[in-house]
Amino acid sequence: MTRPVTTAAAMVSRHRALTLMFAVAGLIAFLAAPLAAQDGTGAIPDNAVGRDSGGGWDCTIGYRVDGNTCSVIDLPQNAYATGRAYGSGWACKRGFTETSGMTCEPIPVPENAYLRSSGVDWECARGYRQERDTCVKIVVPEHAFLTDDDSGKGVGLHPRPYRKAAMIRFRQRSGVNHEVRTFHTAAHTGDA
Repeated sequence: MTRPVTTAAAMVSRHRALTLMFAVAGLIAFLAAPLAAQDGTGAIPDNAVGRDSGGGWDCTIGYRVDGNTCSVIDLPQNAYATGRAYGSGWACKRGFTETSGMTCEPIPVPENAYLRSSGVDWECARGYRQERDTCVKIVVPEHAFLTDDDSGKGVGLHPRPYRKAAMIRFRQRSGVNHEVRTFHTAAHTGDA
């Protein structure tokens, strides 16, 4: 078996490729060096604790890694420290919303409404429906009742005597005709 002949041009090309590869690796290492300095290695600074899993340290809640130290996080009013290493390091308390990434403003809750359990939105009290940024009282007509249906007006039009009449119509259509007259009469006379 014969070996392929390696020319000088091929060797130069291979040398250039290796040189380029080492240059890129060096550039990546150079750019990653500042990040390595911020990973919580070295001597434990003030406002930091040693890691349980081995070497290194983490900043305590309310502080974040800043080089080889832990700097205090500026918390706006109505915010709390999250302990996360990413983002702002804080979140707004329940009932407040972040504005401009700098402050926590109260969520406006209109009259006859309450803050939902999520703490980031409100809902109208029973007997009221949302209309833009307010809660409007639901007017319940005679022979009707309130519903918990968010998609409609919050009023059901099927009080007891009228439900029986609707059931009778269903039975008639489905072929179940026993005692139809009795129920139908009771539904309209209010004797049910």
